[in-house]
Amino acid sequence: MYFEIDDIKDMHANIVSASYNSGVCYASIFGYIQQTKNMLKLLKKKKCTFNVHGRYFTSYPDDYNIYTTKVPDSDFNHTIIFKKDKVYVDSSGVENYNGYIYREISKENLSLYPGYDNDAYRDIDSFVFPEDLLNSIFNKIYNNSSLPILKEWTEYITYQLFKKRYISTLNFEMEQENNDDYTLIGYVINVPIPSLIEIISSGLKNHDIYIDKNLSLTPSDSMKAIEGLDGYLNTFSDVLAEKVQNSFIPRFIPNQNNYSQELLDFIDYVSYKRKIKLYPAQKDVIQAVSNCLDDKNAAFIIGSCGTGKTVMGTGVVMVNNKNKKKMTNIIMCPAHLVNKWKKEIELSAPLSEAYIISNLKDLLAIVPKIKQKKYKKNIWLILSKESAKFGYEERPSAIWSYAKKGYICPECGKPLFNYKYEGRGRNRVRKIEFFNESSFLKHTFENNVCMNKIKKFNNIKGAYEEVECNAKLWEPCIKDSLFDWVKLGKQGWVEKKLINQLKNKLDNKNMLSRNERELLKAINDTLDNEYPIQKAPKKYPIAKYIRKYLKNYIDYFIADEMHQLKGADSAQGEAFGDLAFAANKVIGLTGTLLNGYASGLFYILYRTFPKLMKKEDFLYTDDDKFTTEYGVIKKTSKYKWENGIQKDKFGVTKVKALPGVSPLVFTKFLLENAAFISQEDISSGLPAYTEIPVPIEMDDDLRSAYNLLETEVQGNIKGGFNLKIMGQLIQTLSIYPDMPYNVSNVIHPDTGEVIVEPPSLDGSVLRNKEARLLELVKRKKEAGEKVLVYYHWTNKTDLDTKLPALLESEGIKTAVLKSSVKAEIREEWIKKQLNENIDVLICNPTLIETGLDLLDFTTIIYYQMGYNLYTMRQASRRSWRLSQTKDVEVYFLYYKKTIQEQALSLMATKLQASMAIEGKFSEEGLNALSNNEDIFSQIASSVAEGIKDTVDINVFKKISVNSTIEPKKEYQKNTSYNNMNKISYSCFIDPKKINKKKIINKIDGLELKILNNPILLFKAG
Repeated sequence: MYFEIDDIKDMHANIVSASYNSGVCYASIFGYIQQTKNMLKLLKKKKCTFNVHGRYFTSYPDDYNIYTTKVPDSDFNHTIIFKKDKVYVDSSGVENYNGYIYREISKENLSLYPGYDNDAYRDIDSFVFPEDLLNSIFNKIYNNSSLPILKEWTEYITYQLFKKRYISTLNFEMEQENNDDYTLIGYVINVPIPSLIEIISSGLKNHDIYIDKNLSLTPSDSMKAIEGLDGYLNTFSDVLAEKVQNSFIPRFIPNQNNYSQELLDFIDYVSYKRKIKLYPAQKDVIQAVSNCLDDKNAAFIIGSCGTGKTVMGTGVVMVNNKNKKKMTNIIMCPAHLVNKWKKEIELSAPLSEAYIISNLKDLLAIVPKIKQKKYKKNIWLILSKESAKFGYEERPSAIWSYAKKGYICPECGKPLFNYKYEGRGRNRVRKIEFFNESSFLKHTFENNVCMNKIKKFNNIKGAYEEVECNAKLWEPCIKDSLFDWVKLGKQGWVEKKLINQLKNKLDNKNMLSRNERELLKAINDTLDNEYPIQKAPKKYPIAKYIRKYLKNYIDYFIADEMHQLKGADSAQGEAFGDLAFAANKVIGLTGTLLNGYASGLFYILYRTFPKLMKKEDFLYTDDDKFTTEYGVIKKTSKYKWENGIQKDKFGVTKVKALPGVSPLVFTKFLLENAAFISQEDISSGLPAYTEIPVPIEMDDDLRSAYNLLETEVQGNIKGGFNLKIMGQLIQTLSIYPDMPYNVSNVIHPDTGEVIVEPPSLDGSVLRNKEARLLELVKRKKEAGEKVLVYYHWTNKTDLDTKLPALLESEGIKTAVLKSSVKAEIREEWIKKQLNENIDVLICNPTLIETGLDLLDFTTIIYYQMGYNLYTMRQASRRSWRLSQTKDVEVYFLYYKKTIQEQALSLMATKLQASMAIEGKFSEEGLNALSNNEDIFSQIASSVAEGIKDTVDINVFKKISVNSTIEPKKEYQKNTSYNNMNKISYSCFIDPKKINKKKIINKIDGLELKILNNPILLFKAG
């Protein structure tokens, strides 16, 4: 059979199964080796069109399992492709399972399989299904859904699936019968999960299936008393903990395994040099991570603020090295922590020298010591993540051809172009789009290298062959090269001789997009000499130099605040990847690994565990595939409707990643490679930590003005504006209650039309939130405390001047930390302010969210809150540290019945969901995991629909921590299910101390059986 995939022609298929509903489900294909390679690239990377003997079908990236073998003594490959099983959400939001079963069976047994005569539903009521088909259907459903099913139900479920037409047969077209005794048969399962649940539920209710015919499900009083997940975990925590403990053997079991001699030596050294004693949990983590690095190349320490990640990271290196040799290690951290790390190394690491590397010159000065074999001291290179990324700027190197009216390759001289596809299915046409004046504004994948084919002589074959040119189209930007090109700020690069040509083209367009308007403005500014031409110094990136020239010399790489390095194309993320590649072992330190999205973890995992990710069949560019498998995505498609009937889809299907991470990420990627630790695990003498929401009523005039603004914003959101305008609308509504004057109008970015004009009130009036802040600060000052005030909208409000003036007028000394204070000197700057006896520090929380210990500020007030969970979690606990002796209170000020209350409510819920992923379970947190909308979208939806979320004080009570100044027992039983959280750390549960009797005496044998098999919680009848 004739077979094509896009422009790959002249392939041959001897077996194909295809239908217009399912597309090509199975194909056995023969083609030249290079054809096969090109086909595999297409199937993995992009949407493709199949041509099977004149019939057209569409495939999507990663639709197929693919197996390829070379045909002996030939230039051909034999490839078999067949569709992968998948769980997907359809356009109506319903989860579906789509699975495929393929069988090669003898023709004499063909009649045993439904559909052998192309009618799968004939005589289905009396059909006896073959055992191997039943086993396949059971395994498909069991492995691809979360439904609890028993194997003895399979015949009933299979019958129902056929009867309700959720299983259909596949038709196979075979070019010729190679085997007269055997043939192929296949089935497609396509069932909505709710329908599958209904089938099982009906079977149980109608007694068609049973959990156990002899089992009476009458719960005891203790089972009846359990309410919700919290109650279940509280009651059965020890039994469940023991089961997990027996299932997963930790790297190190406290109170059972012994510390290594290297760790004991490190503990003694730190005690002597720093006059501090490491906490038992810190020692346990150091030993567990060191044990992990004995057979793995990377490990993570995920610890909350103040758990001592710096000393633990240092300890892991010293312990794991086992005094074998002198080391060269690298630490990459935020700029304001480089001095802290240098001090840490000098105090905690024996026989060590620490160097802060600010530029390549600093590094080159140390290289001789690094390469000197007889040098006796350990060398620690400390780089800020900002300086590690710095490198030379690149500018385009393509050549403009006036004859061809476009850019050509500087090496092969051929025109540069991109492919653009138009139409769908059999009408899909590929067009060539040649590079024009604006094709090199930004460095992209499409304009990175030359895409032309050239003839090159192959010395081995002794003949010319066609290969890709791949000439680089960008080169280092040096002073001399700036005579030809100009950089228009963030708009990008334009060749000087073409700048007027591009300007005329934009001037002559009837309608300009926002980007085009900004580009035209930048061009005009440059032509008027108002926009300076930027000249970048010629540098070489430090991280890239280390990767290229020092790979065999780097022993350990510590990535501090690793969650900030998650970017795919960010310079900091690339620097992280370079240093991880150069080092023998990688240790990642972070307080908040997950940002709620699966994509936030993909590149961190790929840069630290590349072999594991490749084993899981992920390419470096497969972040979308990772999100699909381990996160949540939302696909939006538009369909035509006629007389209430859904017709063909039109337009492009929009795919959006939503918050949500599968627990499989933890078990598959983190369980063996990460140790979790929190402050509660470390100290029995922590002061209390309390989060307090403070609702505030708006002034009468403010309430009226806000309601008018909200109504106007609500109407515009319902009008269906794009996300850029939506962002402006939500931002305006957020800041208005705090500054109901001089608020900028919301302008349409494309048309310049004024969409919303906020009403302006008297700015001199003392508003209720300001009065509440003043009252709270006064009370804290009288109690001898210092206060840290956070505000979010730094460039949109005047709070950085208004709040200090208000506080100063009442004799409260106030300082404002701004971004102009360099990160590396912020700690010293704050100390200086404290020495001058300030009472209040005001800043944006992003400026101090990591690394800084602000013990003096025992009261933290969120005057405004953003939507970033990372920032909220880190900044809230800046002063709640191991060395803190006073209780810490965090206040959240918000106006009632405004968008501020909605934002705080949603942030608290999302925070619990984030904590649930890290093993800190609560019923609300696990419920929140099922809500996959991002906070911004939820707020926009709430505003549009007029929903008013209220803040639940109980949520904040669960996040708060009681004081543990009084000594407590090392292991507590049955007080809460918090001991379950220990499982996900380096395992802080002593199996010997589990009191089995305490639980088993409370439940009978039936209930223990139910615990062993949760499916028995179903009730028949």
